[in-house]
Amino acid sequence: MARARYVLPMLSCIVHASCGAAEKKAPPASAASAAPPTSGVVAGPALLPTCPGTGHWESCTVFDRLERAGLAPQRGDTIRLPFLRVGGQTWMLGTSTIHVFRYRDSVARHDDVIALDSARAQPAGDTTRNWGSRPTMLVNDNLLAILLSENDEKVERVSLALTAGPPPKASTAAPK
Repeated sequence: MARARYVLPMLSCIVHASCGAAEKKAPPASAASAAPPTSGVVAGPALLPTCPGTGHWESCTVFDRLERAGLAPQRGDTIRLPFLRVGGQTWMLGTSTIHVFRYRDSVARHDDVIALDSARAQPAGDTTRNWGSRPTMLVNDNLLAILLSENDEKVERVSLALTAGPPPKASTAAPK
């Protein structure tokens, strides 16, 4: 069985693997060595990255949505804010920053969000936090994201990517 051993965006890998294209025709060796790494993950039929189909936001589904929106997310450090019960992950989107906090479910997320001033992304009445850039709070299912950006187009793209609905739950039905 020929294996494709080149780096591709996750979507291309899934399409090729599901259609059987990766098994039918492997790319020439020169194409594999010329392909620049996009995520640092070598992908092939047996090495496809998996993301749990829980129906809730996972780190990999956040990355996938941002990547599909053409935002080229770069993973940064972890972040802990004193007014949120969970820690988060910082992502760089060019000159913008997004802090992503994932809760066990929407009820747990709601308990933190209800106490925040959504226009300032901090507790109501608290004026001590200076984000350094305009904050935009994004909420969807178990996800709370705080986007720091002055670029209205980027705010719209990130908002659409992360509020278009939660990731789908994996189907438990047997294939027909």
